[in-house]
Amino acid sequence: MSFGTFTAGETVSPGTPLAVTPAGVVYPCCPTNPTTRNLVGIAIESGFAGGAVRVAFDVMPNNIFTDLVPGEQYYTGLSSGTILSGSHNFNIELQDSGFPDAYLNLIGTAVNATRLNLERANPRILMSGSSTT
Repeated sequence: MSFGTFTAGETVSPGTPLAVTPAGVVYPCCPTNPTTRNLVGIAIESGFAGGAVRVAFDVMPNNIFTDLVPGEQYYTGLSSGTILSGSHNFNIELQDSGFPDAYLNLIGTAVNATRLNLERANPRILMSGSSTT
């Protein structure tokens, strides 16, 4: 398991997908915000603004999440710091949000109900009104 320690830019909870700014500070990943739309990893513990937070880069410890569907892929949601299953229709949410585009970041695949294998990859850019889900 690979972990790193960063300074949190705001309060984060375990399981929050995070992005790192050019200053090296992590914030909840927000696919519509140019500064925080690239996923770096998942918080494995709580962190407060200005304090240290540990971030997982590959495999999550157990009991971070609840109610994951084994084998299902999970992505960053359009709301800052959220995750959604791959069965979610991102295009409808993007259209309803009023944003012209968003980065679709794959977080990983659920191993069981509480654990994700992180599969960081280059995000796909979704354009409002496109047909990609």
